[in-house]
Amino acid sequence: MSVLGCSCDCSAQADARCSGKIVGVERKTVKGHVYGGVVIAAGDDTPFAGTSLKIPFKNENILATRVGADGAETVIASVPDLICVCDAASGDALGTPEYRYGVLVFVLGTQASDK
Repeated sequence: MSVLGCSCDCSAQADARCSGKIVGVERKTVKGHVYGGVVIAAGDDTPFAGTSLKIPFKNENILATRVGADGAETVIASVPDLICVCDAASGDALGTPEYRYGVLVFVLGTQASDK
């Protein structure tokens, strides 16, 4: 479902990839880089109910993998695509240091420009 159009002439679209609650966060700093991952459980009242989203990161989000109720994993976005985790209350984008257990979020993905 397309939810946001880019204001430039590249015709990029952002798609909702998940909405729910952060249920797991791991991070560690190695030589100035923050490595880790976040797990988001989809809300029961969303089209993604019964699934979760795993997003590993190294300073920035690298990959988004949907984990189905049966445990099957499907990659839904990866670099160079943009994977944005946003606070559901304010709509503000969250950086990896701001990921906290219990925060309600939505995840947008948008294709990188081919220009």
